[in-house]
Amino acid sequence: MAVKSDSIYWTYFNEENKLLQNNNFKNPNMSMKEKIDEIFEITYFGLFNYQNLKSKTLNDIELSEISEISKYITENYLLFFKYINSETKKKSLYKEELSTQDKEEIFYVISNIALPYIKNNSFINASVLNNDNYSLSLVLIELAKKYKFIYNLIDSNEKIVYFGAAYPLFVTMILIDITNESEMFNNIKSFYTKERILKTFNKGRHLSPEEYNYYKSDIENLKFDEEFNAFLINFKQSNWSTFSLDKKYKLLFQLSKFTALFLKEKIKSLCSLDDGKDLFYSLYNYMHLFLKKDSVNVTDEQTSNQTFIDSLEEDEPDQFLSPVNFKDFNPFKIGEHISKLKDYSKFVCDTDRIVDFLSQSLYAINYLKTIEMLKKDSYEIGEFLIERKKISLVKTLNLYQKNQDELYEKTDLLNSVDNIDLNSKVFKEMTKKDYSLDDLNNKKSQLVTMLKIISLMLVIAPKTAKRFNYSWEMLLKYYIITFGPYKKQVGVYNKKDIDSIRIQVSKLLNAYNRNKNKENFIDTLFILNKLENFKN
Repeated sequence: MAVKSDSIYWTYFNEENKLLQNNNFKNPNMSMKEKIDEIFEITYFGLFNYQNLKSKTLNDIELSEISEISKYITENYLLFFKYINSETKKKSLYKEELSTQDKEEIFYVISNIALPYIKNNSFINASVLNNDNYSLSLVLIELAKKYKFIYNLIDSNEKIVYFGAAYPLFVTMILIDITNESEMFNNIKSFYTKERILKTFNKGRHLSPEEYNYYKSDIENLKFDEEFNAFLINFKQSNWSTFSLDKKYKLLFQLSKFTALFLKEKIKSLCSLDDGKDLFYSLYNYMHLFLKKDSVNVTDEQTSNQTFIDSLEEDEPDQFLSPVNFKDFNPFKIGEHISKLKDYSKFVCDTDRIVDFLSQSLYAINYLKTIEMLKKDSYEIGEFLIERKKISLVKTLNLYQKNQDELYEKTDLLNSVDNIDLNSKVFKEMTKKDYSLDDLNNKKSQLVTMLKIISLMLVIAPKTAKRFNYSWEMLLKYYIITFGPYKKQVGVYNKKDIDSIRIQVSKLLNAYNRNKNKENFIDTLFILNKLENFKN
């Protein structure tokens, strides 16, 4: 595991953990940092399992709960690691059989380092995300990843790690783009056709008698156009916006039962979805984010045969555990740090823009990762997500192209968008290097990664341009501020350093305009050049 040693988290680690009683964790060496990072990741995942176990969502972590939660995560540590890394070959830093010393170390880090940090930094006020579709979409994508393998914690030694019960629900919300109500109905009409659902129902693994019975009424309704169309029309914005949270959830859950058919190869039993009631309670804070009512149809509320919410709906949750683990890029910590620099006034930056840059960049990156994840789970869902952003992903950036089977496959341009953080050594090299267009062929170059991610943001999250004054220079600056290296009490970089990189990119844009082979720079300079021309 590569430790982001120059991240804002490790910059202030000793200060924030100065009261630790165990000297092994004061000024930790690289090996210990790697362990802490791994434990932190497992703790974060474990908290979502804990919510599932308790059938409730956490608004906070009470001090009285820390010991119980720490014990729960420690006991299931290796199982959680298996779930998180089920699709990779990554191995834990701990042995396959935890020793007593291992368990004590893990418990200590969870209870004294990870959970206190999460308690103080990772619960987000729901009001912060109002009208911010990119942040909401990022939260949704991360929820899908977190709940993909949340399970009942019975390790039966099967080779397949099955999907969790909430996964089809979150995939459905991504598929229909629930953060964009005006387009939701069109997305549903396009994907959930009777022909596609019935074909999927009948192909692939054979359903058990119990599963057939579970879907019996749903499949029967598909035979009648009037019944199925009446169900779909509920999702039209004019209807959807009048429904209560409770009814929205029931409709969404019904739709997710169809989605589950596309994922059935790795769902052990489709019957485990049940009626969605227990799922609703464990996800209430998150459902409230996406399904909050704009207005309530009183008649609908009164005639509902069953309501999941009752007294729950009276108290709107004020905060929730962020599924995005942003400890290495905490925008509020970064804002505090920047304000301490000697030439702070020259930076002209604000925390709100750091927050927006972080959410928009992570959304753009994770949208691509989600496509790749879902293409493995169901190629039809992955194909649909590409089609939904065809202009951006295919026609503009050429990130996907059709193969001989008329299915999308990624191009080489999709590589190298993972290593977003800048360490001190790399950053200093960037400020001193005299770049040429040939350097943009180096896929491991941090400058290339930076230009790719800014380009992705501009096409996948197009409101980014307006938010940053249609200025690639401002985007460059906020990239460095958000992902750049940090050291306590000193600036690893200053305005002069940022200006030197800006000048290099400006020179590259000038060279790009003179170059005849512009198609070679579609993923790095093409969009930035368009932004430059728009500005001028």
